[in-house]
Amino acid sequence: MNSANCLIEFSDVSDSFELITQVHGYSVNFYFDIPDKYPFEPPIVRISQSSNLTSLTEFPNNSNILEQILGHSWLPVQNLAEVSEKLILYAQQSFKLKHKALIIDFFSIRQRWSIATVLLISALLRTSVIYLPHSRGDSLIPGEYEKYHYWSSLTHTTLIEKWYNAEYQISLSIPPLGAYFVYILSFLSLWADENSISYETFYYDSDSYTIFIRFSTIIFEIIIFGISVLVFFRIYYKNLAVGVKSAACVMILACPCFVLVTDVKFSYNFIAIGLVLWAVIFVIQDISGLAIIFTGLALNFKQEAGMFFVPLIVACNIRIVKKARKVMRKTKPNMRTLVFIAEMAIGISSIFVCFVVCLGVLWAPWISSSEDIKQVLKNLSSVSYPNPDKIYNFISLIPDDYFSLAISYILTTIFSAPFLIFLHYKKPFIQSFLYCISGVSLSYYLFFLQESLDSLLYPLLPLGILLVIDYPEIFQAISLTFALTLYRQMSIDGSRSAYFGLGIFYYFISESYINSVSYFQSRKIVNFKVWKLVFICIHICEWINDEIFDMGIRYFVVGSLVVLWIWLLKGYKEIKKEATMHYNGRSVVLSRLKIK
Repeated sequence: MNSANCLIEFSDVSDSFELITQVHGYSVNFYFDIPDKYPFEPPIVRISQSSNLTSLTEFPNNSNILEQILGHSWLPVQNLAEVSEKLILYAQQSFKLKHKALIIDFFSIRQRWSIATVLLISALLRTSVIYLPHSRGDSLIPGEYEKYHYWSSLTHTTLIEKWYNAEYQISLSIPPLGAYFVYILSFLSLWADENSISYETFYYDSDSYTIFIRFSTIIFEIIIFGISVLVFFRIYYKNLAVGVKSAACVMILACPCFVLVTDVKFSYNFIAIGLVLWAVIFVIQDISGLAIIFTGLALNFKQEAGMFFVPLIVACNIRIVKKARKVMRKTKPNMRTLVFIAEMAIGISSIFVCFVVCLGVLWAPWISSSEDIKQVLKNLSSVSYPNPDKIYNFISLIPDDYFSLAISYILTTIFSAPFLIFLHYKKPFIQSFLYCISGVSLSYYLFFLQESLDSLLYPLLPLGILLVIDYPEIFQAISLTFALTLYRQMSIDGSRSAYFGLGIFYYFISESYINSVSYFQSRKIVNFKVWKLVFICIHICEWINDEIFDMGIRYFVVGSLVVLWIWLLKGYKEIKKEATMHYNGRSVVLSRLKIK
């Protein structure tokens, strides 16, 4: 049977046939096997295509692709003609002629080694800055390096119940899990330098201890953060081509901010960020108990992880409501209300117990005394006024006379609220959830009181996993914008070479990736010529006037992030429209349809 778009050939066996269509003159074949209970059972559909064609999506050999392409479960009312039309439309919009895509082709050659290659590239990139100068404090304010050395000595030489006492030179201001980590690190540091646990002064330094700290950040970053990124892409983008997935992971792991903050400033934030990403993965997998446990672990490692607490809790509760409704529909009508209430009570109490147990275990040494708990909370909540020379967010634009912590809380709540509200009814749920955590974390960074440059890492992670496939050029721009906020600190530390070297390297590999992904998606790249011109002009201003340069960075960064916030909110509002358009020319949408 022939038509304008396809050819259908029937085999000798009446319960199977082949659907053939052409893309750019090359064939794409769909093989149908009709089950005995059709139409109450879906047909089994497999695909093969010419070696001259390529696609952003990729399915395992001999797998049934029907529901992934349809985007929903099989319905008996569907007929084969309708299904065939959708398959042809998928083929026409998904497959492209092969072309040179350097970074994607590199990972497509040896697919079995793609995971190891991604982690190796990430490790080599971080090792490249290992001998550069690291951030140091001054006589009044210690830096991250001095803090972690002092805390390592403190936890190693004092009783655990006394860790948060106030009489020390530098109060322990990290949550219990972070303190336990520093305590374990103190034993490992003895191998590198037996004098490393001496804390008569927090300015102790040695080459062996510095190398140990640097390698410890790299190792834990790769193990906890790097692997969590790979697992996320494997779960969320199930049907994405291996080469594209691997290249996207490199785009995130090679982001200049992630390298500069962690490996030049000596920060262990990526343990908390990795734990947050694991919590996101468990929300996607609908395992609310583990999601809450990892949320609690992240919150107890670094306070900044608290920006994800509300959206993760809300997402888990939405999952519980959906489960309760499913169970309710399967029961008798007169029992549905009671069953729904019971399921809700069980679900909410289970995540509450998981969170309380997590806190109880971590806070066990201090939980017996109310005074100890007050002292721990006092240390964790002690904040100072943000340093306007370092933190570039909306709060930094408010004059000192008008600033208050209440304003910070109010602004953060107001600008986070729309994303939390949309999460309750925007579908598909998982894509809606990623928009929510991106919007809430960005609002937190923009409008909440920030003490450290490390806080910029937390919104960058959800923005990366949300944008790197659909809008890679936006993620590129945001990555370099956040990197610009680090320039002052890198200049002070003598690490300008790392800033420019990593920035230029990232720009060129991301350009190759952007062009390749946009080709697969048949869409035009968003034009950032004006943004790039302003970015270059700001760096030129450093040689003209230092005050203009600082003001340029401040307003450029804040302006870019505010525009991003508006774009996220607009995209979130239109998410339902996009989700129903399975064949809108962006085949990446198809790669997520298997997720319910």
